[in-house]
Amino acid sequence: MRIGKSAGIGLLTGITMILTSLLCYHFFSSGNGQWQLLIYGIYAAGIWAGQYQFTISKDAQAGFRNLFSEGFKVFMPVTFLMVLFTWIFMKYDTNLVNQMAEAYKNKLLETGNRTLEQIETEVAQSKDKYATFFTSLAIFGYLIAGALATLSGAIFFSSRNKR
Repeated sequence: MRIGKSAGIGLLTGITMILTSLLCYHFFSSGNGQWQLLIYGIYAAGIWAGQYQFTISKDAQAGFRNLFSEGFKVFMPVTFLMVLFTWIFMKYDTNLVNQMAEAYKNKLLETGNRTLEQIETEVAQSKDKYATFFTSLAIFGYLIAGALATLSGAIFFSSRNKR
């Protein structure tokens, strides 16, 4: 099976994002998530690299529609890899789940409108749904970010080719 150039760029981008995520989590696991901007920057750069690669190919007609299609071919493998990574990471990083559960429990205790038994039940239920919740957020987040990066790259490269 032969992987197209754009899909290959998408796979390389996704792997780079996963490795960067793991490195940032290991070295900067403060929980504030500011390094997530770096991950999205790598994502956008990968999409734009795929679109740029398409514009310089010999037989490409680099109109908006074709450039958007190439960006889509890059961001779909990235989205798949990042969603899979997010699910696996959230499912097996019990420390992160426990931190979330403790913060949620403290928040519920502050409100004072539930019994201790109700709080314990809600916290246990939230721990079960944590991986699914964050995976859902990853799906929508990466799809939206990918579509925006693809759109901006298609607009930029198609307007550049008209000159």
